[in-house]
Amino acid sequence: MKLKLLKLQGGKCIYSGKPIAISDFDLCEIDHIFPRTYGGNDELSNKVLCYREYNQQKAGRCPYEWLNKEEEAWIAYVDRLNKIKSILGNKKFELLTSPKEKCEELIDSYNGLAETGYMARLAQQIIAVIFNWGLGAKDENRHIFVNNGTSTSKIRRQSVFTK
Repeated sequence: MKLKLLKLQGGKCIYSGKPIAISDFDLCEIDHIFPRTYGGNDELSNKVLCYREYNQQKAGRCPYEWLNKEEEAWIAYVDRLNKIKSILGNKKFELLTSPKEKCEELIDSYNGLAETGYMARLAQQIIAVIFNWGLGAKDENRHIFVNNGTSTSKIRRQSVFTK
């Protein structure tokens, strides 16, 4: 996991911007951007790799609560993140730069999407069992397909099924 996060972060500590070598992994920790104590989830989009000393300074707060009090540090931090925003992805970037209240909304939204996806896959499996349809395993024909949220959203925008 540390190696994956290191690659996603461009080889640097997300909070300090200092380079992290693989030999430094014993000095590093995986941090929950929006802490578990606040209701943060254990998804990859809520995890970063950082030096232990910065995780300890963050002390169970979201990055905004920790860094925003010092204007120069906050500006430098956001500038670093903007340079790797396309690698981080919007979810992680938003969690790294938003106030606690916004992070709560984002986490609730992400959790809701994950739950919806889980329910769709579960419904697919139940229906396949009831009708004795395969799920696309070896020598089975798949009869039920589950779309991801992006596809569903695109279809909804292009149709009359909008709110």
